[in-house]
Amino acid sequence: MLIKTEKVKIIKSHEATKEDRESNKYSKEIQKEAVLEIFMRGRSYGKTRAENIKLNPENNPKKEPKIEVPDDFIIPGAKEMITSAINKLPQTITTNIRSITCTNEKRELPDDLGIKGFELAHADFNGNIFITGGISQEKNLVLDKIIFHECGHFCFEYNALLSDEEKFSLINKIKNRVISSDNFWSNYVSQIKNKDKKTELLRKTVEYFSEIISAYYMNNPSLPEEDVAILKEFRIITEETENYKKAIIKLASIETYVRIYYQKFNPQNRDSITKILKARRLEVDNIKEEATSLFNKKEEDYAGDLNKLEMEIIKTINDVNVEIEKEIEKDKNQHKKVK
Repeated sequence: MLIKTEKVKIIKSHEATKEDRESNKYSKEIQKEAVLEIFMRGRSYGKTRAENIKLNPENNPKKEPKIEVPDDFIIPGAKEMITSAINKLPQTITTNIRSITCTNEKRELPDDLGIKGFELAHADFNGNIFITGGISQEKNLVLDKIIFHECGHFCFEYNALLSDEEKFSLINKIKNRVISSDNFWSNYVSQIKNKDKKTELLRKTVEYFSEIISAYYMNNPSLPEEDVAILKEFRIITEETENYKKAIIKLASIETYVRIYYQKFNPQNRDSITKILKARRLEVDNIKEEATSLFNKKEEDYAGDLNKLEMEIIKTINDVNVEIEKEIEKDKNQHKKVK
């Protein structure tokens, strides 16, 4: 019994030390100041943005986000990749995006992050996202993850759907998750350092929120339930957004299936591949119906997104059919030459 008691004490002591270390780094006063500054910044910019939209209706971000990618952008096919990423998000998030602009220009990360290197992307309070030249340094580039992260900023201090009281509470709860010992581990957030501890905590809190938004839509299994609960509490995740995500996964899987079947394609198996592709087309219809029904009576909010996805998948199937026909024709020609 004595040995067990000692082990328990050691474990508790270790956990307490970890918590104490975080508390010593960010005093209660620093925590209050950081939360208040994030709140006031969001309130100020949010008001400016609202007035800007009111005075200039063309700035209303409820339209489809404008995507601008120069021909010489360092990531080939970036526009298609960005469109695909946006299609995976519900309108409760995309309605806040005014534009996404790509540029080869490299920008160093802001000094207050305390991280050396170039930024991959940034967002401004007016609903604009900028993907910059620093993205070329990424070895395993996942553009979806970057887009989701930047969209997260529009759901936090600039969230126009929350009251002041709710927004203040949200910021405070995310701050508490940042200093918690069981928080979501983010390599990016862990690197943020600043001699001014208020600025450090402020930055970590804002970026932590965007990281958990990205983790949620990337289906990261490491995302703690505590973080998901906060997103649900403040209606950033709702039953509709969760159902939408499930529907997106179902619909997107069709394209993967089609590609896999095409890779296994053999001209001799033409009849079987045709049956498979017809089955895939029927599957698109069935899943579209199932996905739409997930939204209960609110499907009109997502119908446009689902229709767009369905058309992309149908196009993929048609493209694969064309490729198969080319292979069949090529095979026929080779047989003629042999004869």
